Amino acid sequence: MLNILKQEYNNLPEQERIVLCWGLKIFFSETSKFIILFILFTILNRKKEFLFATIILLLIRCNMGGLHYITYYGCFTVTLIVYITSIIIFPAIIRLNPQTIIMLLNICIILNIIIGPVINPTRPLLDKANVNKIKCKVGILLLLYNLLAYLLTFNIYIQCGIWIIMEQTLQLAIAKIQRKENAYE
Repeated sequence: MLNILKQEYNNLPEQERIVLCWGLKIFFSETSKFIILFILFTILNRKKEFLFATIILLLIRCNMGGLHYITYYGCFTVTLIVYITSIIIFPAIIRLNPQTIIMLLNICIILNIIIGPVINPTRPLLDKANVNKIKCKVGILLLLYNLLAYLLTFNIYIQCGIWIIMEQTLQLAIAKIQRKENAYE
C-alpha cells in the first residue's frame, strides 16, 4: 500500500506535490493541537465553548489566514493564549453589551475585508477573483454572526465568539504588517 502511495505521489506534477505536502503538514499539525486543546478545555469544563470558538475561528482563519509561526511550539503557545483569553479570561472580566458587540463586529468585518486574506507563504497563491470571493464569504459569515450576536448577546458562546473574532482580526492585521507586500498576488 505504501509503495502504491509513493508511486502515485511521484507521478504528481511538482506543484501538486507541494500542495499535498503543505496540506498534510497542516492537517497533522492542526489535528494534534486540536486534540491537546480539546483535552485541556474538557478538563477545565469549557469543552462546548472551545468547540464553538474553534468553529468560528476555522470559518475565518481558513479563509483569511493570519499569523504563522516557525515552530510548532510557538504556534501552539499562541493558540493556547488566544483560546484561554477568548474563552476564560475576557468573558469573565469584560461583559460586552449589545451595542459594543455590534460595533466591534462591524469594525472586524471592515478590517477583515480591507486586510485579508494574508496567506501563508507556502500556500498556493490566489488570483484577484478568489480573493474577492474569500472577502465576500467572510464578510457574509461575520454579518451572520453579527445578527446572531444581536439576538443572543449575553450568551456565553457569543461572548467567547466575539473575543475569538477580535483576536483573529488583530492577528490578521499583524500578519499583514509583517508581510508588508500584497500577500495574495
